[in-house]
Amino acid sequence: MGIEDEIRALLAKGWSPQDAIRQGYRKSTVYKVHANFSAEAVPLTPPAWRISWQTQRQRYLPGETVAFAYSIKNTSGTDLYVYRSGIQPEWLEGRWCGSRWADGSWYPQEVRLLLRPGESRSLSVNVPVPSDVALDEYEMRWGLDAQFVGPGAPASSPTIHTQWTEPFVLEVKKPLTGQKVFISHSTADMHLVRQLQHSLDREGVEGIVAEDTKEPGTVLQEKFESQIRECHFFIALLTANGARSTWVIHETNYAASIRKPSILLKEKETEIDSQVEWVEFSRYDPPEAILSNAQEALLLLNQRCHGSTLPPNLAPLAIVGVVAFLLGVAVGASRGQQK
Repeated sequence: MGIEDEIRALLAKGWSPQDAIRQGYRKSTVYKVHANFSAEAVPLTPPAWRISWQTQRQRYLPGETVAFAYSIKNTSGTDLYVYRSGIQPEWLEGRWCGSRWADGSWYPQEVRLLLRPGESRSLSVNVPVPSDVALDEYEMRWGLDAQFVGPGAPASSPTIHTQWTEPFVLEVKKPLTGQKVFISHSTADMHLVRQLQHSLDREGVEGIVAEDTKEPGTVLQEKFESQIRECHFFIALLTANGARSTWVIHETNYAASIRKPSILLKEKETEIDSQVEWVEFSRYDPPEAILSNAQEALLLLNQRCHGSTLPPNLAPLAIVGVVAFLLGVAVGASRGQQK
């Protein structure tokens, strides 16, 4: 089951997008699946207006400014007078904007536009990303203060006070490094896997989860081994479930057999028999504690494997654990000794 199938299954059980996000799924993926799921479940009423937008790139760093080019279209059958439009980032609440507090915790701009039915107008707005905001995905919403006018308008012609669109996601993350990490795991540990995958993504590293790639007709062993060969690093998630998984054992031994730089993560309660150094973690630790910086370990790994230094774009890679060169792993009933 791929990541979108997992999210769809949760939504079908009555979970909200926020419930799925708290399980470690990326906001961008959750809202994409939710939009499709909602459209299939309930016919949508056409909105009175629509906003289309684009940015120069997908990922931004703290302290940068995002330039949004956007257009407002009147999709109703009545003239629409737009007083203000703007954008509301998730991080903005209570922040100081230049010389004043954010109005309603959003970045509004006076536009004063009269849009005929079907008419659109192009605009732009700059949104600064706070320098102290954490790397993550942030919900953004477009808002309008507008009023229907002319023939066909409501008798009272009430002002629409900051009507909001459905959320979209802005990624505040490090640039993609091009590096890939294969995550070997038990399917019973998908919650932990998605948290690890998300944390790697924030650092610009792609976490490869075999279930996310569907290749009908492919022999599973060949598929997994091919993905391991194509990755730069290998992570084995050895929980109690992972230690009993035939696939995790096979993948870990295969990574060792091709001398793939590897990281062995062992849950504290799990017993394994191995002569390879591992690092312990607890699933009850906060993600920040589990996902600590491994720059020094990566440099050591590179020296052991290649005798040279890592490219600069790998230096900030944040992953869990002590990097070890796996020469063989056997999962058993007794606890191994760390070397």
